[in-house]
Amino acid sequence: MKRTLIAPLFLSIAIASTSGWVQAQTTGATTAAAAEMKMSRDQFLSMYKWDTVNDMWVMNDGMKMPEGIKSRAEVKAERDLYMSMHKYDLRSDKWVPMTTPRDMNTMSREEVKAETVNFLRTHRYDESTSKWMSRSSGGSQ
Repeated sequence: MKRTLIAPLFLSIAIASTSGWVQAQTTGATTAAAAEMKMSRDQFLSMYKWDTVNDMWVMNDGMKMPEGIKSRAEVKAERDLYMSMHKYDLRSDKWVPMTTPRDMNTMSREEVKAETVNFLRTHRYDESTSKWMSRSSGGSQ
């Protein structure tokens, strides 16, 4: 009876000692990553505050936008310019250039919302180049 209890005892000791050794190895890397994340978070919070009215992060008063980064309004203006010069064709599932620009203000809210959803589905904003990129080809607009 004592022999059958010895094997599980050795097995549990081996598992416990191995897990402690593995946890000791990852602790150094985890603390470095956590410190880096905390520093990044503190830097972000020193520059931005949460706007409860608009439900978005805004820069603190007196802070300037970092150089080379476009404001939200500029990015939205680029998107709206592209959408005014192109129309999404459901049959071909791609954006088709228009001969004359359309006035987005004359469209209904539902039409603008549908066009915006299609645009965000087919494009992404590339922070490194500060341009809208097509998701399918990886190329610009």
